[in-house]
Amino acid sequence: MKVIIIFALVAFFSDVTPPKGGIDEAVRAIKQFYAETAVAISLAQKGEPGGLYSNELVINSRNGSWRAVGNYRKTMTFWYSDQPEFVAQEGKSPESALGKVEINETASVRSLYREFLFKEGNLVFYFQREKAGEESDLEERCYFADNNLLVRLAPGAETERFTPQPIFQEAKYLQKLFLSTFAE
Repeated sequence: MKVIIIFALVAFFSDVTPPKGGIDEAVRAIKQFYAETAVAISLAQKGEPGGLYSNELVINSRNGSWRAVGNYRKTMTFWYSDQPEFVAQEGKSPESALGKVEINETASVRSLYREFLFKEGNLVFYFQREKAGEESDLEERCYFADNNLLVRLAPGAETERFTPQPIFQEAKYLQKLFLSTFAE
């Protein structure tokens, strides 16, 4: 009886283990994909072939003073490989065209920079850097596989109560916002 229970537990936990090669290998693969995406973005910024395309949404483009905030500006840059309708014609989800979203937000003396990296329509990496006045930067990195958190790196942050659900919700919202830039 004990052998059956142990066998059942081993079988159960083997289904929830990290991807083949372990968490370190999965994170290494995400870092490699991130580097490849950075090269493609660099090519696009130089206007060279092989790069990605970008759409940009700017909120308060003239950086005017907002009530109870001060100067405010938010820029969202959507980096993508192809038009979503062409990706859909290849049998993939339209969202899979989106590679990365960069968000720069400035409110008075506070600045917030975030990145969402997607692979085949799935969020694989999230980065956030926050700076407020003269305080030290606060940074957070999250690595994901199959819509599950692999690793969270956030020095000084409480990780026991952390839930990535708000990050996933914002990522889905950004994918919808990206697709809306192609609406007719």
